[in-house]
Amino acid sequence: MPDSTLTQLAELNGAGGAGGGGVSRADGPGGGGPFDGGRIPQRTYVTGMMVALGAIAMFFVALASASIVRRGLASDWQPFELPRILWLDTLILVASSVTLAHSTRRFLAQQFEEFRHWWGVTTTLGIFFLVGQVIAWWRLASSGIFLSTSPNSGFFYVFTVAHGLHLLGG
Repeated sequence: MPDSTLTQLAELNGAGGAGGGGVSRADGPGGGGPFDGGRIPQRTYVTGMMVALGAIAMFFVALASASIVRRGLASDWQPFELPRILWLDTLILVASSVTLAHSTRRFLAQQFEEFRHWWGVTTTLGIFFLVGQVIAWWRLASSGIFLSTSPNSGFFYVFTVAHGLHLLGG
């Protein structure tokens, strides 16, 4: 990660810069960007992140709710055995949560070299998770279970694709 990005993140978290209350948004020589004074106030950033995280949480809760309601109303709900790789994927998710928290602590402590290391570990775990998802889809497809096989398999594919996109967007 470029040092200018780390500086911006440090300023966001109040760890550096004059006042430490916002993110520098300089868009080049002499450019202050589209925001007043060239800075995004930390309060604005936090509000934006909370709105985004709330929307993401609502999306996943809506999917879970739709799945539960659909299962209760359906006579065409066909259970299937989940690929065992998903257990490994679950462990990878837990491990990546731990490494992400560790990298965040290193960043806030301004230990940028350690931050980069743990951020890299987290990214690698994220890639392993996505590979595990693709393997799970491949195993299901080779067993004849596709998106359109049943509502159950459809929800499984939608959940896992949405989760993969969430991971890539994060």
